Order: sequence, then C-alpha cells, then structure tokens
Amino acid sequence: MEFEKDRIPTNSSTIDITFIGHGTLMIKYDNTIIHVDPWSKLADYSNLPAADLILITHEHPDHLDTSAIKMLHKGTCQIICTRSCFGKLNKITDKLHVLKNGDTLVADAALGFRPAILYPYHFGKTDTSRLTTLLRDSEIDVRIRNMS
Repeated sequence: MEFEKDRIPTNSSTIDITFIGHGTLMIKYDNTIIHVDPWSKLADYSNLPAADLILITHEHPDHLDTSAIKMLHKGTCQIICTRSCFGKLNKITDKLHVLKNGDTLVADAALGFRPAILYPYHFGKTDTSRLTTLLRDSEIDVRIRNMS
C-alpha cells in the first residue's frame, strides 16, 4: 500500500513524514525511524521499518495497538507513552518513558525541529501556558486553539 508522504529538507538531511492514516505517522530523519500511534488496521507493519522510537499518545485501541507495537519494536527501541498506557506496554519492553503532567517533551521536540508554527492539539486539560512560556524566546509561533 502506498501512503502519502511529505519531504521536508533541513540543513543536514531530509525529514520524511509518512501519513499512514487517522493519528498514525511514520517519521524518518537520517537513519532514525519514529512511529506515532501505530495501528494494525491501517498498515502491514511487517513491510515497514522497525522503530527506533515509538510515541503512544493515549490508551484508545486506535492509538495503542500492542500487535503493531510488537512488530515494530526492536531491542534498542524506546517507547514514550502516558501513564494510562503503561500497564499494557510494560509487558512488551522495559524501555518506557512515561510522560507526566508538566513534562516538557513537546517544547523540547519543537526546539529540536524548529517549525515556523506549532499547533498543539489533543491537549485535554493540560495547561498550555507552560508550553507557550517554554517557547516564548524561540521564533516558533505557538497557536493554541479553543478545543471545546
């Protein structure tokens, strides 16, 4: 199956963002493969590269699919997830990083990738003012949308 792909040139390489469907992405930068919310319903993961990093946004089955994760996970792969996902993922690996309220991962990622505009979404009851404060001195335009 062919998936839509965006290629973003950087100073040192290219970032390939493959849209697999729903909330599911594969990102390739240099030789690093990141899978976001892999879902078996959308792809045959035996035909995709194994992950160096897997990001799981929340516990719904269309975002936390242990079958897809097992297929993509390799020995050195790290998984970043929320507390609500930990109980299912700790059976797969001990290389888990559980995000807690107040973690600055989004800000750290934004400072690494340096997008011109950042539209955080799916943030629930998170205090987004912390994100805007952390990125205040960057040139990143953080646009918080009213999601209610």
